[in-house]
Amino acid sequence: MGNVLVSTVIDRPQADVFGYVTDLRHDVHWYRGIVAVDVLSEVDVGVGVVYQQVTSLFGRTFTATMKVTSYDPPRHMTLASIRSLTPFLAHYHFRPTAVGAGTVFTLDAEVTGVGAFRLLGPLFVPLVRRATMRRLRILKKVLEA
Repeated sequence: MGNVLVSTVIDRPQADVFGYVTDLRHDVHWYRGIVAVDVLSEVDVGVGVVYQQVTSLFGRTFTATMKVTSYDPPRHMTLASIRSLTPFLAHYHFRPTAVGAGTVFTLDAEVTGVGAFRLLGPLFVPLVRRATMRRLRILKKVLEA
């Protein structure tokens, strides 16, 4: 359906931001709607980690399963949906800011709308982009607190 590319600058060291963001169990603290995240795999860090995420949306609860397919601390992680309302492949990129000890976090995701989300057609990707930017503002506040 399309790509969602969003970015934020977080006033924290790159390794700290990478460690926090790439452990999806922290999503409950900054990603609105996510109520629980569990690790389903034997490994809990790196390639092969499988997460199960429970999300509440419009009064309904949905479960998604995702797998880490690429992991290069503290620079990059790729996460692929295995089962989700909105199938995706998300690339998380982290780099130091040009000045200071901050981090630029960029999320580049290929998303697909299925079911009811497909009905949104060309509005789907801009809606996901705006929602993701709101979540990144929360992430920034959480990590900079």
